[in-house]
Amino acid sequence: MPLTEFYETFASEQANPEYESARKMKYVAQQKNRVIRDLAALAYCEFDFSARKVSACKSCLVALPSLLGRSAILTGARTPYLKRSLETLVASERDVFSVSTVEFDNRSCYSPFSEGNASWLPSTIFIQSSQPEKLQELATNLHLAAALGPPAAAILATFSASLDEILKRLDWKQHYKELDGWETRVFNPSLATLHFEKAEMTDCSLIEYTHYVTQQKRHYIKFGNHRAEINRDWGRYVILAWKRTNIIRYDKKTQKMAIPWTVPLPPILARAAALCSGLPPSVLQLGTRTGAAPEEVDVYSDVPWSVARSIAAKLSQRLVFGRIE
Repeated sequence: MPLTEFYETFASEQANPEYESARKMKYVAQQKNRVIRDLAALAYCEFDFSARKVSACKSCLVALPSLLGRSAILTGARTPYLKRSLETLVASERDVFSVSTVEFDNRSCYSPFSEGNASWLPSTIFIQSSQPEKLQELATNLHLAAALGPPAAAILATFSASLDEILKRLDWKQHYKELDGWETRVFNPSLATLHFEKAEMTDCSLIEYTHYVTQQKRHYIKFGNHRAEINRDWGRYVILAWKRTNIIRYDKKTQKMAIPWTVPLPPILARAAALCSGLPPSVLQLGTRTGAAPEEVDVYSDVPWSVARSIAAKLSQRLVFGRIE
């Protein structure tokens, strides 16, 4: 599906009088970005912004870190035929399998201004078995891909590129003539801000260039007199690492990990975090105080300490321990 069609479908669901005010309209962009991030993190869709295309991921049974390989979720595309087949197979072996479904409410997940009953996210289907080998057999019978060995969350967090590796791959130049005349904003790594704003560039900056006609955005990291194009999500963490600003909070007791919503994890690490629980991150308002995470955060659930530590290490972050509630 072309990305423009995806955006238009999303925007049409917001076309109601309640969205006429400027305050409410800003939620449309926030919702769109959050839905896209969650669909990608839960391995339902892949978004190619350079080609402006969105595609469904292959159907796959993915093991969760909990319950020692006895619990999995169904990710990727799911047809009505696949769902009926799953229900039939599980019903024939009720003593072996148990299936539960979690539905999502747009109002609580994304915005208090959400309307209607249709969810923008597919429900999460959990499949459990007291016999782990039966999950592999189920995947085979349904012709599904399967990732039922070591949890996918741990694998993604372990084998993701690190900030240093990302920086080594960049094409550094002193000048990009094609960006002359583009509007610029600079990422502010202050804990009280953490977003792009009009500001002077420093020796180390993440710059957002916006074309004055097409509104196309490109992001470049600047070190001294050299610049290189970089993925925006990785670029933010480059600046945070350079400033030694740690923004990832972790609660050892509840295994929750909180990320400021303005500084989302890079896609592969967001997928690692989301596939710990099989659920999208919840939106939480944390009390603001000096040195604490910004007020609004995305909270990932059931993230084992080992996975949280790997994610932080890839981003040159040190976890900030504390209660998340």
